[in-house]
Amino acid sequence: MPYHKYASVRAAARAGVKGVKAFGKSVSEIGKKFGPIVGSIFSIIGTALSLAAKGVSFLTKNLWLLALLIVYAFYREVSKRVK
Repeated sequence: MPYHKYASVRAAARAGVKGVKAFGKSVSEIGKKFGPIVGSIFSIIGTALSLAAKGVSFLTKNLWLLALLIVYAFYREVSKRVK
C-alpha cells in the first residue's frame, strides 16, 4: 500500500528533475554562445561610464564653462523663436 500511495509523487519528482535538467542544458548552451559577447558588452559599458565620469568631473571643476554652455543654448532657443 505505501508504494502506491507515493508512486505518483515519485513520478512527478522524476518528471520535474528531467525538466530541470533540460532547462539547465538550454541555459548552458545559451551561455556558451553569448559568453564572449557579454564580456565585451560589459567592457563597452565600463568605458562609456568612465568617459562620462571624466566629463562630469571636468564640468564640476569648471562650472563657469557649464554656465556658459547653458546660457548659449538658451540664447540659441530665444533667437530661433524671435525669427
